[in-house]
Amino acid sequence: MVVYLDFFILQNLIVNLFLLKLTSKIVKLKRKNGLEILAAFLGTIGSTIGLISAFSFLYSTPSKLVIAFIMICIVYNDKEILFQIKVTAIFIFISMTLAGLCLFIEYNNNLVLFDRLTNFSYKKLLVSIMLIYIFAERIVCYIGDRKKIQKLIYKVEINNKGSVKKIKAFLDTGNELREPATNLPVIIVEESFLKDMLEKQKIDFKIPYSVVNGEKGFMRAFRPDSVTVYYEDKVENRNAIIAICSNKLSDVGDYNALLSREIF
Repeated sequence: MVVYLDFFILQNLIVNLFLLKLTSKIVKLKRKNGLEILAAFLGTIGSTIGLISAFSFLYSTPSKLVIAFIMICIVYNDKEILFQIKVTAIFIFISMTLAGLCLFIEYNNNLVLFDRLTNFSYKKLLVSIMLIYIFAERIVCYIGDRKKIQKLIYKVEINNKGSVKKIKAFLDTGNELREPATNLPVIIVEESFLKDMLEKQKIDFKIPYSVVNGEKGFMRAFRPDSVTVYYEDKVENRNAIIAICSNKLSDVGDYNALLSREIF
């Protein structure tokens, strides 16, 4: 039997990725695309090496179960082993269902749905459908994420010593940062948007902060004359501290500030 290695690798990668994404949908847990691709690639490596006669044992049932479990462990690395075993069982069930569908089509080659499709490869059709699903699922998730982000972006106006800055701020629900002395909520703003204002403003505070990865430090901050937040057809004046951030807060430029949930 002649196997075209490039098509074999691409086909296995697409099928593995499709099965992993379908599994994620069933267990209703969104996973990182990078982890899914890594796991799919690992499964593809196992299938490719198994083509070598000396490693044909990789196509045995125990080996397939182990590879499937490792793939699931990569994707769900933050879950308990019992959960990983359950998801592996779901993954294997989906794989067997797909294999059954392929066998059904293989043994019914004489069944022609359309005369013009007599010589059409059903295997290529299934792989194409899987590829379309992978891209469509990613696009739908991206659009959904964008809509969620837009709902959490508010217009904020900072007024200080006659200087007014209008910015877009993202409501960070995990941000509970407060200035210790005044106990006022902190709004983190990109430094580039406050250059003119900072020329006239003395830095009054240093805000201590810590992030999930353990990084700690201080941010320079000041208290403006007023802060106005526009949301849901409402205009609210709030007392807040403005902290200065030298990093870009949004990779795509959707917003240039982070609102504390304590602001509302």
